[in-house]
Amino acid sequence: MGQCTQCGSSVPDGQSICSMCMGDIDHGNDGHYENWAQEQMAKEQAENDARNDQAQFEAEQNAQGQAESEQGGY
Repeated sequence: MGQCTQCGSSVPDGQSICSMCMGDIDHGNDGHYENWAQEQMAKEQAENDARNDQAQFEAEQNAQGQAESEQGGY
């Protein structure tokens, strides 16, 4: 195992620059850029899920409040 000449990350023997420093997800076989991209997609999905959960909760609360006000409740 070698090291990236720009950032020092580990890279396979025969590779001098990691995929992150090269800015190419397909560069070499180190997988750094691909791992980073997958982490970003997972974070984005988690954020979207949280927003959707919040929107669903608010819609349910609004529906419940609407039903209660139609029944004369508080």
